[in-house]
Amino acid sequence: MIKKRKKLVPKPKLRKKLFALWSISCREQADFKCEFCGIKKDQKLENGRVGKIDAHHLLNRYINNSPLKFDTRNSIAICALHHKYCCSTSAHKAPIVFYEWLRLNKPYKYNFVLEHKDARVNLNNRTVLEYIHSCLVNKELLDYEVLKQMV
Repeated sequence: MIKKRKKLVPKPKLRKKLFALWSISCREQADFKCEFCGIKKDQKLENGRVGKIDAHHLLNRYINNSPLKFDTRNSIAICALHHKYCCSTSAHKAPIVFYEWLRLNKPYKYNFVLEHKDARVNLNNRTVLEYIHSCLVNKELLDYEVLKQMV
């Protein structure tokens, strides 16, 4: 009898899944509340809209081979207003104000990202991607020493 091999998920699809898991984990850790203002997911707002909580990367997710793109310590759950729309405090429109708030209110995350901003791993390596997947699924933190040893 011939055994069928388990079909591997293509790496681009696996990376897409990692981003989705990262986003969910970020928002779960914050109990689906904006870490900036405290608005809850689905809470009715003054303008009649319903609260939406986004996951925001503290250090840009487009840095090649940075494991921080999948690390929940490089994330903050924030409402759409503080993510993109408020001119005076949003992470995208007023980054210097936002990051000063982050430095004062979330020093662990701020310092962690600064400490690991130059970390690089081969994100084309399936073993690395599967390790990251396992950590996200099991709600574990990435171990940068383990990642360094993966070749």
